[in-house]
Amino acid sequence: MIQPLVVRVHPELSGHYQLVAGERRLRALKMLDYQEIPVLIRNIKDHDLLETALLENIQRENLTPMEEARSYQNLLREHGYTQDKLAERIGKDGYHYF
Repeated sequence: MIQPLVVRVHPELSGHYQLVAGERRLRALKMLDYQEIPVLIRNIKDHDLLETALLENIQRENLTPMEEARSYQNLLREHGYTQDKLAERIGKDGYHYF
């Protein structure tokens, strides 16, 4: 596997983890009947879940231009990012998305 899944400790179920990023990878690994799946356990708060998932997808996935634009729009709207802050968070020049 190229990149491990990202999980966090489940906020309500003791001893369980909640998937933050990597849903398609998880489905593929289950189809291949993997018994052990590498994960990164991150301390991610509820209000940071959307941001973490969107940033991971933007930086890793082959998104269509429309999917990428929607992800940027969500980060601007949901997290109150400025254009400069968004450019900093995604590691791209502001002209990339405007």
